[in-house]
Amino acid sequence: MFKLLEFKDNQTSAKELSKTLSALLKEKLQKQALVRLALSGGRSPISFFEFFQKENLEWQKVHFSLVDERITPKDSENSNENLLKSYFFKDALSKPNFTPLLENLANFDEVDENKLLHFANSKFIQPDFALLGMGSDGHSASLFFDAPEFQKAIKSEQNIVFLSPKKAPFKRLSMSLKALEACKKLFLFISGEEKIKTLEKALLKEDESLPISLILHSKKVQLYVYFSR
Repeated sequence: MFKLLEFKDNQTSAKELSKTLSALLKEKLQKQALVRLALSGGRSPISFFEFFQKENLEWQKVHFSLVDERITPKDSENSNENLLKSYFFKDALSKPNFTPLLENLANFDEVDENKLLHFANSKFIQPDFALLGMGSDGHSASLFFDAPEFQKAIKSEQNIVFLSPKKAPFKRLSMSLKALEACKKLFLFISGEEKIKTLEKALLKEDESLPISLILHSKKVQLYVYFSR
């Protein structure tokens, strides 16, 4: 199930998403002591982070996690955790309530998939909401169709899965399709003609070669698509 919301530009889309998500979190905090939000990394959500960090929220009552993570050192510019620290976790959010997907590793040349998954799944707490991005190839989170582990990832009962995409750098940890569908609501934030063309294809039908379509057409969760050309 999906709802499309188109805006004139990226900044307007980011601002409106920030206001909507902020209001949603405030509403939930009237009913529960803590609300859980999973965030995506990459460059796409940076404009959203700039607006969202300025919202008037009780940030200590918001628990953050990651939708996915690249298996790199935490201080790497390619780390999603590091991106959050650089662009979002500052000022009022300088000491966030945050659980990483990746533990500190001494040797990234010899990563143990099972140990990574054990750590991530043992720390996992189901988010209420999640912010997604999408690549021009139709992947979302780190659910890459070309990864050998893709079929396992979309059918897994685990909350966090391991993928090694062939056409994208880095091995990844990602929320599984099951975990994404267990969220109360999902939000997709994208912009640009190339990604819009991919979105339009994915809107037509469920197609595993376009992983975002599995979420768009899911009957288990509502996806709100914030986009601009």
